[in-house]
Amino acid sequence: MSKTPHSPPVSTDEEREGLSVLYASVVGDEAVRTKLPLTVAHELEERFIREGWPHGRLYGTEAELAAFYGVGRDVMRETVRVLEVRETAVMRRGAQGGLELRGPTALHVTRMLQGFSHIAALPWSDLLDTWCALHVAAMRQLTECSDMSLPVLDVAPGESAVAALRRFAQRLMACAGNTVLTRFAELLGPMLPPVMNCRPSAWFEPLLRAVIADLRQGRALEAVRRAERLFRAVERHNLQALRRQQGDRPVDMPLPPDDLARHPRMPALSVMRGLMDSVDSRDWARGVPIGNELDLCERFGVDRSVIRQAIRMMEDAGTAVTLPGRGHGLVTRRPGTASISRLLCIFLVSQRVPKADVESAFRQLSIEVAVLGAGKAVRRGDAAAVRVVEEHLQHLLSGQQSVSALQPIERLQGCLAGNDLLVACLDGVKAFLSWDMGEQLMLPYWAVDLYVAATQAVLDAIADGERAEAARLQSQKLDVMKRCRDLIGSAFPSQPAAPAGAIFSHEAKDKSHGSAQPHVRKARRLGIVGGLDVDGQDV
Repeated sequence: MSKTPHSPPVSTDEEREGLSVLYASVVGDEAVRTKLPLTVAHELEERFIREGWPHGRLYGTEAELAAFYGVGRDVMRETVRVLEVRETAVMRRGAQGGLELRGPTALHVTRMLQGFSHIAALPWSDLLDTWCALHVAAMRQLTECSDMSLPVLDVAPGESAVAALRRFAQRLMACAGNTVLTRFAELLGPMLPPVMNCRPSAWFEPLLRAVIADLRQGRALEAVRRAERLFRAVERHNLQALRRQQGDRPVDMPLPPDDLARHPRMPALSVMRGLMDSVDSRDWARGVPIGNELDLCERFGVDRSVIRQAIRMMEDAGTAVTLPGRGHGLVTRRPGTASISRLLCIFLVSQRVPKADVESAFRQLSIEVAVLGAGKAVRRGDAAAVRVVEEHLQHLLSGQQSVSALQPIERLQGCLAGNDLLVACLDGVKAFLSWDMGEQLMLPYWAVDLYVAATQAVLDAIADGERAEAARLQSQKLDVMKRCRDLIGSAFPSQPAAPAGAIFSHEAKDKSHGSAQPHVRKARRLGIVGGLDVDGQDV
């Protein structure tokens, strides 16, 4: 076991301003970094990622780390507690001690997902839609394999449709062979509603056989459509049976077991759990005052440093915020997806999943988010959210942009799916890929225009509720941006983003500001994009 007590992993200012900014923009945790202990904790985690997550390495004692980062021992102690709660590292005491790098276990990540889902008051439908989307994504990937192996159809006589479906789901994941999708499905599996003793539905086995037949005969789109219907219908049927058993009362997603909160070395966890138990999940997002540090010290009978650690942990999770001023203190808030996305990214890195699987999962999950957004747009009948994304798009049409400048738009597009759990999974995958870029790319204006045109096409399909078209256009958008990135990284490695006299020169821009049509035509000739509809014309 290596130890580097006096030399914690260092990064250059360029890395910190490049990939770190991109990472923060992907998961959306820029605001969290205003707290010093959280800033140091995030910097340490980012450096662990850049080093390839060397399990077991020691990074110095609390005093050495405090001196290296120029902070007090109390700040570093809070930093260490945040890392320990996230299971990314643990402080070993003694002469040969130091901050030992570990990695979150699958059980820990599942519990964090349970806590997030409970505090955010997510409906069961979000969990079921996410679980179904993971398996439909696996089905899409399976249809793209040249040497496709089909899952075995096995429905026991009298078996519940739910039990048979979940066994089929495991075989589907094994056949798809994507480590990321498999890991995510395993994380969500323990959170699913219990299997109710429902009689098998008459339509279940024939539909399952139809999916297998479509795969065998090469009807990929039909197989995906049937699989999507199959997974969602069976799981929703099971949830309805659970609600009937509960007397048609609302069935909330439960908190995870509190065995972690009884950890003797981390009393702050007990405080956190006590606060979470004291407020109903449906009231948490409304901003319930739960007291200042002195109030909480008296309430839980602990030292002020313990309360401060608990507050930092809740701020890191996005479940509470401290309001300054007399008479304020800690107030609950609905958590965003940033903390969960970071944890999922760290989980994938620490598991050393293959990059090819991450790239494939990113593609498939991006398509599923677009499809889910199109489905919900029809039910909501509200185009306001789409207009917000379109307004942000127009602000990009002013020249070259960094990749991180596109991420707020990507997150807004993801929000159209109305499913924080699925978006957190997607952002965790994107965060993983952001660290693999080596450096943050600057997109020239022609690439930005292509991005705007491709994104606008996806938004139009989502607003119209065209699920199949949204999937097709999102897939095309991903292809367009990949070709742009390849071209920027290979064809113009030593040129500035907007070289004078280049093919995509500023002088060649269309006179009507914001039109991407001439750029897409030229990109078509260079093989960057084909068939993209811009301004109503197939180019």
